[in-house]
Amino acid sequence: MHRELCQLQQFLSPSFKPFTLISPYRQIFHISNFAGCLSPLNRDNCTTLSTYDLRNFKIQLEKCYKSRKAIIQCGRDCIGAKEADGEERHNCQQCERIPSNCTSQMWFDLFYRILPKDLLTRKANNEKIYVNSFLPLYTYSAYGFQGFNVSLNSYIDLEKDLRHWSAHTKELKVKGYLLDVKRDILLASAISDSRLAIVAAAVVFLLVFIYSLSLGYTIAVFIELGASVLMAAAVYRGFSEAFPLLNLVSFVLLLSIGSDGAFLLFNAFPSKSTELDAENFDDCLSHTITTMFLAQFSTIVPFLLNLISSVIVFR
Repeated sequence: MHRELCQLQQFLSPSFKPFTLISPYRQIFHISNFAGCLSPLNRDNCTTLSTYDLRNFKIQLEKCYKSRKAIIQCGRDCIGAKEADGEERHNCQQCERIPSNCTSQMWFDLFYRILPKDLLTRKANNEKIYVNSFLPLYTYSAYGFQGFNVSLNSYIDLEKDLRHWSAHTKELKVKGYLLDVKRDILLASAISDSRLAIVAAAVVFLLVFIYSLSLGYTIAVFIELGASVLMAAAVYRGFSEAFPLLNLVSFVLLLSIGSDGAFLLFNAFPSKSTELDAENFDDCLSHTITTMFLAQFSTIVPFLLNLISSVIVFR
């Protein structure tokens, strides 16, 4: 396992080059590098780890794990508290309960950031063990907040290399990673697709005008669809942060069902003023309202499910 994890640094080196000048870190923070730093022989990195180093690290890890709670509370609540920011120090008595060979900051980082809290239980039951690793870079949005212009393609290339590395390892598999690029990738695709949506809207309004031969009716349909999109934005934004992307989806759906309703209403409405009376008007509205309701309600079911369901498929 340690050998595969050590190879990750070299494997991802080409993907790290775009971040060299804007990142203060150079090495991946993973358990193998921690084993090298905590070795009695002071290894520079995990590539020089020997069987002796790993055996000693395992023994020391099991000893320090017994004081895991005290190590975390001491490092997080006492040593790590920033009094300048108004944070009050507490749980400092836990620092006295930590064995002398477990007081290093690296043990706190190892237990608090890298290893799971049920490590020994999973090991005893032969269950999969999930560990964290920290790449030597910030997320895409973090660089943006700092004023750095980082190419989105650099993160996409890094993601591809991570998948490629995971596909060729035997004992280790990548289960997830946080690069904070999903929204930006979707936004770029949505902007590209929006051009097609605009073309589709123009074609629909042109067909409505040709079919009705009425500029006023076409403008009324345009205003109605625009009001529907704005209303959907006002309501749906309260339930999802990603609505700007879903706005395009709702626009296309409203365009399709709205144009159906426009053609239905125009076709069912009396074409001559002499045929328009209370009875014909009532029959027209009764027919069109029922049909429109069935068509539109069946379309908005996925949106309604999203409001009440936590299933990721619906969201």
